[in-house]
Amino acid sequence: MSQRDGTAFARGRDPGEVVRAGMRELAGPHLYRQNAFRLTGLPATVDRTGARRRQQQLVAALKLGADVDELGSSRDPDAVRAAFDVLLGDPRRRLVHEVFAAWGEPDGCECPALVHQQHDTAVTAHAEAIDIDPDELLAATMAGELPAAWDLAAGSWSRTVRSASFWRHLRHRVERLDDRQLDVSAVDVLKGELPKLLVKPLLALAASARYPAPLRKGIDDWPVSRADADWLLEEAAEPLYEELESLVGDLHARADSDDPDEVVAMVREAVNPALARLEGLIPRDGSRRTAVLCNRTAVVLNNCAFRRFLDDGKYDNTVQAWLWQADALATDPMTEETIDTNRQGMRRAERELNDVWALALKLQRLRGRWAAEQFLRRILDDMSDDDPRGAVQRMLADLGGGATGDTRTGDDTTVRVGCAVIAVAVVVVAMLVFCFLLQGDR
Repeated sequence: MSQRDGTAFARGRDPGEVVRAGMRELAGPHLYRQNAFRLTGLPATVDRTGARRRQQQLVAALKLGADVDELGSSRDPDAVRAAFDVLLGDPRRRLVHEVFAAWGEPDGCECPALVHQQHDTAVTAHAEAIDIDPDELLAATMAGELPAAWDLAAGSWSRTVRSASFWRHLRHRVERLDDRQLDVSAVDVLKGELPKLLVKPLLALAASARYPAPLRKGIDDWPVSRADADWLLEEAAEPLYEELESLVGDLHARADSDDPDEVVAMVREAVNPALARLEGLIPRDGSRRTAVLCNRTAVVLNNCAFRRFLDDGKYDNTVQAWLWQADALATDPMTEETIDTNRQGMRRAERELNDVWALALKLQRLRGRWAAEQFLRRILDDMSDDDPRGAVQRMLADLGGGATGDTRTGDDTTVRVGCAVIAVAVVVVAMLVFCFLLQGDR
C-alpha cells in the first residue's frame, strides 16, 4: 500500500475507528510479524526524517536484490512498503504499531527503566510464544499445559497493561509525534481495546488446535474481562460452529433414509472430533449453542439405533453402543428420557420377537409352513412404522415365504419413541393369532 493509500485509509474516518482499524490489521497470529518497526528494523522513537532515510536504503537494497538482514527483518518488498506507509502515513496507525515494538531504554519520556523493560519482555515473550513450533505446542496441550513462553507473555503483558506509567508513556508519544490527526483520545481507545487484541493470537491457535482446552484456559491469565473473553471465544469458534451445524443438520436429515451404519460412521469420523474441539473451546455447560449441537448429534445417533433395530429386531452391541453415545451427548431432558425409553423398549421387543419366532416354528411343526407364514403375515399387517417389521420379514424369508415389501420407516427427523410399545403390541397380536390358528388342535 502506497503512502497515498495510507492517507486514504484515514480520510473521513472517526479518529477512534482509525485506531481500531489499525488494531484489526494486526489482530491474530501475525500481531508481531507485521509490525512496521520489526519489518524495517527501526526503533519505536524514529522520527519522520530517520524513517525516510531508512526507506531509501531498504528500497534500494531490495531493488538490487541485496542482503537486507542488517537493514530490516523482511525481504518482501511489499511488506516493507506497507511498513513505511504505517510509519510515514497516519500517526494513529503508527501509535498502534509502537505498542507492539521494542522500546529500548527511556529516551526523553521520563519513564522508569523498569516500565520499558517490562514492556519489552512482554513483546519478546509474546512474539516467541506465537511462533512456537506447532509440534511443541501440540505436545504441551496434549499434556494439558502451555509452553512457558505463554505464561511469561501473559504475566508480563498483564503487569504492563495495569501500569499507569505504560499509559503515560503512550500519552508522551502522542505529544512527541505532534500531529493534528493524533490526540490523547487515541490512547483511551487503545486502553479499551488492547486487552482483547492481546488474547486474539491465543484464541486463533485454540480455534485450530486439536486440544484447545489448555489454550482456552490460558485466557484467564490475560488482562481481559470475562465478558470480553466469552465474546471473543464465540467469535473464534464461529467457523467451527458453522461447519458442525451444517454437517449435523445434513446427518439429521439422512438418519431416517440412509444406511444407519454410514451415518454413524460420519458422526464418528467427522462430527465427534470437531465436537470435541468445540467443547474444548466452549463447553456445553456454558453455551446453549454448543449444548444444542451435542443434543442434535445425540438425536442422530438415537435415530440410527432405532432404524437399525427396526431393520433386524436385535438389541445387539452396536445398537447399545450407539444409544450409549447418544446418552453421553444428550443435553435436553426430553432427549435423555426418550433414549432411555427406547433402550428399555428395544430390550422388551427383542425378547418378544424371539417368542414370536419360537411360536412360528412351533406352528410350522403343528400345522405346516403355510400356517406359520399366515401367522407372521398377520403380525406384519398389524405392525406400525415404529415396529421392527424387518425382523418379521426375515422370519418369513427364513420360513421360505419371502419378504412382503421393504422395511418402512418414518419421515420425521425428531427423536423416535415408537419402539417403547413394540413389546406389548407384538406379544398381544402373536398370542391372539396363535390361539386362533391352533383352535382345531384343541
